[in-house]
Amino acid sequence: ENNCEGIGLTCAGVGMLSTAAFRATQIPILKGKLLYLTAAIISLFKLRTYIYKLKMDEKSLKFNSIIIVVAAGTYTGGGLPIAPEASTHKNKLNLLVANSIGKLKALGLIRKVITGNHLSDPAVESRFGKSFKITTDSADKYGKYVYADGEYLGDTPVKISIGKEPLKVLASHFD
Repeated sequence: ENNCEGIGLTCAGVGMLSTAAFRATQIPILKGKLLYLTAAIISLFKLRTYIYKLKMDEKSLKFNSIIIVVAAGTYTGGGLPIAPEASTHKNKLNLLVANSIGKLKALGLIRKVITGNHLSDPAVESRFGKSFKITTDSADKYGKYVYADGEYLGDTPVKISIGKEPLKVLASHFD
C-alpha cells in the first residue's frame, strides 16, 4: 500500500524534514534558505523521535530517528546541502537518517547541514539504494507526513524510487 503519489526531483522525507517543510508553508514572509532554516529551528521546539520501518532494496531496516531523507540530488530547502554525496552513485538514491538525538545536538546538526558537514556526525547514517518503502505506526500526524521538494505528498506508507524513464526538462540559457 502507498498513500503518496507524486514526483520529487531532489528529495523526499519524513520526520523533521516534513515538519520543517510544513512549518515553512506557515511563514509567508521569508524565502529560500532563510525560510527553511527558520522552519527547522521552529521545529526543534517540538522535536520528536519516530520509529520508522524501511525496506531498502528488499532489506528490512528499523530506525528510531528524527529525520529520514531519500535524495536524488544534493540540495534541498532553499539550497541546503542535505545529501552531499547523492550524485556520486549513478541510478541510486541516498538514504540519510539522523538517529534519535536531543534538541541541542539537533541544533548542532542543523549547523552542520548548512555547511554540508553533517555526514561525519555519529548520529547520521548514509546508505545508497534503488527503492525504499517507509512506514510508521506513529499516531502523531507529523511523523506520518511525507514531503518532497517542499510539497506535501501524503502520509506514510510511501514508496520512493527513481523513475523508469529520464525526465525531460526544458530550460533557457541565460548569459
